[in-house]
This record gives sequence, C-alpha cells and structure tokens, in this order.
Amino acid sequence: HLNAASTALHMDVSDAINVVVAEDENVNNEDDREAVWYIFPSDEQSVCNLREYLQEKFKDDQRASEGDIILGGWVVLNDEILKDLKQKTGIRPWIICQRLGDAVFVPSCCPHMVSLAAFIFLYLLTPLSHRSETMHGPLKLPLTS
Repeated sequence: HLNAASTALHMDVSDAINVVVAEDENVNNEDDREAVWYIFPSDEQSVCNLREYLQEKFKDDQRASEGDIILGGWVVLNDEILKDLKQKTGIRPWIICQRLGDAVFVPSCCPHMVSLAAFIFLYLLTPLSHRSETMHGPLKLPLTS
C-alpha cells in the first residue's frame, strides 16, 4: 500500500497526534481516501534491531553511511521488506488505517512511516516525553515566565 506520496521512516522526540482535517474531493478511488500508518515499537532492543536490519538491507546505498538510517528520512519499507523484517527479527509494526476526522497517536521515539492519501493533516505535539533523551541527549528549552 506504500506509494510515492509516502512519508519515509523516521522518529520524533515528542509524542504526536495527527488528525486528518480535510481531504481532496477529487479523489475517486476509495483506497486513496485513507492514510496507512506503520508504527514500530520504541523499546531500545526493537529500535536497535530495526536499525541493524536496515543498515544491512541498504548497505549498498550511500545514504546508509551518512548518519542514522532511521533518522535520515529516506527509507520506505514496502510489503516485501516488512515481511523479511518480521521473519529475520520478529519486528513488525502496528498498522493503522486513518480516514477523514480520525486521529493517530504516535508515541515519542517510535520509528514510523505513513502512506499518505490526499489529506491535510493537523499535527499536534504533546509535552516532551521523558524518553526524548534516548535519541540525542537531553533537550534544553528556554524557560519563560
């Protein structure tokens, strides 16, 4: 179900709520009227195993050596790769189909990607999670009075 309009695999340091607030009225195909989210577990072992699998799978791609492969924002996993990932590591994502008016909650530090439909998303961040330190060290925000 992944297509060229997909948002590649990545992680956010904060919890996020993604709400579909509008859709393209010119879309006739019912399958194009949903976004499909692939959300992976955020526990340290799963993220490490996912990262190792991706580094091996994409070792011939120069981008794989240019920083963190999950945070790089270029990896899109198709059905074949998802099946191979499950067979080799036991890791599988939660798959959520989203339509107009639906909200999808993505916990902080969960690797995720989405196959986009013809939607406009409202992206809401929740207060910083205590797990934000696991990605890049502690976040320091200015205090306001």
